Amino acid sequence: MPQKSESRGRGAEENPKITRLSIPQGFVSLILNAVAGWIDAVGYLAMLASIQMFPSFMSGNLTKIVTGVVNGNGATSLKIAAGVLAFFVGGVVGRLVNAGEARRDPVSLALVAGVLGASAVNLVMGGDAYLTLLALAAAMGMINHAFSGHMDFHVRTYLSGMLVTLAGKVADAIAGRGNWREAVGPVVTLLSVLIGALAGALTVIHAPLVVSISLPAAVIAALVIALLTGLVGP
Repeated sequence: MPQKSESRGRGAEENPKITRLSIPQGFVSLILNAVAGWIDAVGYLAMLASIQMFPSFMSGNLTKIVTGVVNGNGATSLKIAAGVLAFFVGGVVGRLVNAGEARRDPVSLALVAGVLGASAVNLVMGGDAYLTLLALAAAMGMINHAFSGHMDFHVRTYLSGMLVTLAGKVADAIAGRGNWREAVGPVVTLLSVLIGALAGALTVIHAPLVVSISLPAAVIAALVIALLTGLVGP
């Protein structure tokens, strides 16, 4: 009899461990990086072909501003510059909302999802496509500060920085100053962005534009729920 009681108590302790679902923080960061790649592909491919602005990766935009002025396309350069400014303002707002505190993550992510959702609504209501593009840029500025992240994985919307980090890790490993495992984080982060961009491009081709924007907004909204319900673990 005591043995039955003991086994029942042991089972009661083990059940929560078996049934509990935990999403690693690093995986959340990778999802958000994929969203950044997704939105960049959608904005570049499907919105205002005359501008061809990146909503997420600003390095190319800054170069296009200068080359546009030199080539006599000042109007296009001004529109791209406004997009860069929207990204910058989004980054400022994102940092004001969340300065790296985990307890702020749900609020800051909800803000990003809200801006993306508003962009989709604007399209459905026949709103100006350029305003939608600016909103996407602002949301991507916010996403850089929207999640406190993990020591190996961060939300970053600049590919050049990822490549520089990866190159440094590879060089350190070759020289014996570091371990090859240290390059895993930058590689996986870069791949997550590229996979997101591929998914976004395919969605643009095979689905309405509003769907291409609504899907990443829904993904971020799901992450907010996961954070609020304690499903995101270390």
